[in-house]
Amino acid sequence: MDSPNPGYDMDPMGHEQLLARNSGLLQLLPSLAEGLFLTETPYNALLKHLEQESSNAFNLEVQELRKKVVALTDGGTNVAESKEGLIQIDEDKNIVLGLTFGTTFLEAMAIIAEEHECIQVDVRGKPEVKDKQELEGLIQEYLKTLKVPRELQKCFLKFTVNQRIASNGQKRRRTQMKEMDNTEKLVFTKELNDLEIRQMLYKVGLSYNNEGSLIRAGDIALDTDDSYKKFTEPRIQQLREKLVPNATTTEHHMVDLRNWYCDCNEYQECYGHDEGRILDVESLLASYSGPNPVMNLFTECPSRILDPVPICCHLLTIVIIACNGGVLGKRWRLV
Repeated sequence: MDSPNPGYDMDPMGHEQLLARNSGLLQLLPSLAEGLFLTETPYNALLKHLEQESSNAFNLEVQELRKKVVALTDGGTNVAESKEGLIQIDEDKNIVLGLTFGTTFLEAMAIIAEEHECIQVDVRGKPEVKDKQELEGLIQEYLKTLKVPRELQKCFLKFTVNQRIASNGQKRRRTQMKEMDNTEKLVFTKELNDLEIRQMLYKVGLSYNNEGSLIRAGDIALDTDDSYKKFTEPRIQQLREKLVPNATTTEHHMVDLRNWYCDCNEYQECYGHDEGRILDVESLLASYSGPNPVMNLFTECPSRILDPVPICCHLLTIVIIACNGGVLGKRWRLV
């Protein structure tokens, strides 16, 4: 697999590094996290989705729909696409990271998917900046390189990661007090799938007329169409909530990125392993080649580090966002 950034190549990673117990964090993660999220045109995303749907279920209706889409767009050469790109996941990198980090990676991806601003940043101290805009620019720089800017060297940066989890109290939302039976669930699932396809069609300038025929939407303003905004988007969100089996609550976990620390149980439990030992940063990094963003982070760490290095979904969330800022955009807010 080609590296997404030649500057962060594992060049080369020997067998010793591959077998080292921190190689997943210090070598594989920075190499694979960058480029994990990709921007795809709405048209290509629609065709891929229809192809997957038709192949999974041998759905003739979906196959016919795909043919109509191709015909109405002249094979993709005449598409009135929304300017909004769609975010896709690199499947190969997703699989390798999932195998490497297991549920920790899956939970980090869920955090990124569920919350647009999943991170809050609180700067403690006196940063050398003129205004809030400059401060936000420095934080953005930090979350891109994982190297603390000079202007923030004397500050403490407190990150809070928001994570939605299923409530343990088994309390349902009022709309979910009655257990959903399988038939009702199938009905809602089909409606959601149909509306999501309509949403994707809308983004490439196609729509159904009153007779149920797929047509080109003409000069309709794709981003301001009232029927789409008033019905389709809210109904999709409503159906997604209906299909969530349990009520959810939001937990807030404090992360000190510079010292590679999180207050969550997953991180704290790493200190209970008998095989753990405390190392200085130089000894920890001695077996690995660099530089890469994660090694930048540890190079500036003022603390001694547990070996193997503790990891949790909240630290992983921040690193993944840092490696994909150009695609994911700003997923944090200053408090």
